[in-house]
Amino acid sequence: MKSPTHSKQKNNIVIVARRLEKLKEIQAQVEAKGSTCLSIVADALDASRAEEVVTEVVTAFGAVDIGVMVVGGGYPTITEELKVEEVCYYMDYNYNTLINYFVPLVAQMRKQGSGHIAHINSLAGFVVAPFMAQYGGTKAACRMFMDAAREELKQYNISITSLCPGFIDTPAMEKVKDKPTPFMMKADYAARKMIKALERKKRTYKFPFPLMFATTLTQWLPYRLRSFIFQQILKKN
Repeated sequence: MKSPTHSKQKNNIVIVARRLEKLKEIQAQVEAKGSTCLSIVADALDASRAEEVVTEVVTAFGAVDIGVMVVGGGYPTITEELKVEEVCYYMDYNYNTLINYFVPLVAQMRKQGSGHIAHINSLAGFVVAPFMAQYGGTKAACRMFMDAAREELKQYNISITSLCPGFIDTPAMEKVKDKPTPFMMKADYAARKMIKALERKKRTYKFPFPLMFATTLTQWLPYRLRSFIFQQILKKN
């Protein structure tokens, strides 16, 4: 699986999304690099459609070597202002969409004897922090699921990769443009880093290094110290 910008090999690439115009735009970029590209319109929230998509891919190309799930989103929230429907929507959006494609992909890869499944998660799934209960909770659920599934699926020669970036400069970041976004990465740079991680079949790839180090350090801090730091942050907000 290569990004349209960085593909140097001729691949059979399938792209799936809701917006046909955007799909066609990316398809043209991929094909200009020499790969074959199939565009499929689908809503990742639709589980039955996800099964159909996998079937369409196998019909077109015979197998699925790698499936990369790039879906989800979120933003900082104030816990006491959360609404049930909003929290449930983002669990659907970030977690259930992963499951919708993961299950049929595993079934297909077991049939063919091998495969590689990757999911773009977030460093937010590794750290408990103020204003991140909604988003971080969904990403932590994805992380736990992928980590457990990785161990079970080794026996079927199926690799699992969790890609966990920090902030990436995309249109989705408009929702948090007034919030701190340290070490923001250009999408092009982030894509190159993720492609290398996929080629090496890394289990979990966290980046950029400064944010990865900070989240790891936060995990290892004693609870009292971590809580004290977070309380100071809350007082300033």
